[in-house]
Amino acid sequence: MVKKIIGMIIKWVGISGLIATLLISVAIWAFYDISDNNARLDASETTGMMLFVLLLVSTLKALYLFAKKLKENRGEDV
Repeated sequence: MVKKIIGMIIKWVGISGLIATLLISVAIWAFYDISDNNARLDASETTGMMLFVLLLVSTLKALYLFAKKLKENRGEDV
């Protein structure tokens, strides 16, 4: 089941989306760690942050595909 979910995520977001998610998450984690010297992110916070960024990247991809499809449809109507 987990393999199926991971396969669906990779199929939808793609390898580049996963790399972008990882880079954004590491940047947020590093900034959070630098900005507050006494704070450390535990595993659940890190996982939640990565899932949030993955959702953000997935939403941006969906908006991009929607805009691309809308642009193609406008070109056919004119």
